[in-house]
Amino acid sequence: MEETTNLETKVEGTVKVDKPIDAILDLSATRKKRICIDGDVNRVIEVNTGDLGIIQRLNNLASRIEALSSKYINIKFDDSLEEKESTAEFEKAINSLDAEMRDMVDELFQTKVCDVCVPDGTMWDMFNGHFRYEIIVEQLINLCADTIQAETKKTMDRLHKYTNKYMPKDHMAKRK
Repeated sequence: MEETTNLETKVEGTVKVDKPIDAILDLSATRKKRICIDGDVNRVIEVNTGDLGIIQRLNNLASRIEALSSKYINIKFDDSLEEKESTAEFEKAINSLDAEMRDMVDELFQTKVCDVCVPDGTMWDMFNGHFRYEIIVEQLINLCADTIQAETKKTMDRLHKYTNKYMPKDHMAKRK
């Protein structure tokens, strides 16, 4: 005999059973990949690398990222101020831009990427001519693209298995 569970509804501190549940479906097909940063097992992020929404979020954030990059490039020391004051203003500007960039990268991947990837320093630190945020975004986007491409191939192969008999004979030759 199949076991059923009950759907419970809380009503002002009491539990009321609405109807028995015959089955539970796990529709959480989203499986986040656990990614170790710089080989440090204590620095792990979880990213949904199959998330197609990342394309739209990247398009939406692109102009904001570009504007923020322009702000960074235009930061200058104020020669009219004492060195200490100028340094403090510069630091304040960098910290503000860093916080904004961290928010955007986290928004892009819908998880706290920056806290793990950049525990110290800023998103604006430079390595081999690239800002740190560029390296992080590029590597994670490439990982997402690889996953999406692999999943698309699996889906297409599965669909072709069921639709090939309805396709013209020369279709398979064109597909390869």
